[in-house]
Amino acid sequence: QLIVLHISQGLSSLTVSFPNRQAVVIKVSSLSANVASLKQIIAEVIQIPADKHKLSGKSGVLKDDNMTLAHYNVRDGDILTLSL
Repeated sequence: QLIVLHISQGLSSLTVSFPNRQAVVIKVSSLSANVASLKQIIAEVIQIPADKHKLSGKSGVLKDDNMTLAHYNVRDGDILTLSL
């Protein structure tokens, strides 16, 4: 099941896949947003606190919540995987 969630008139689309094989497409206005802000959006969708999330992408785990998505080479159209 794919749920499309428009956060803003964003420029970049990220697909976040969950352990239950569902996925959510999130539009972000900038890849200079930090990891924590993306986790907060995800937390609102799945009702699980952001501090329980572990996100990973093509370049590995997005470890530091204060770093930007761009720092981790997250690009428009990327798929991120959420672990709990």
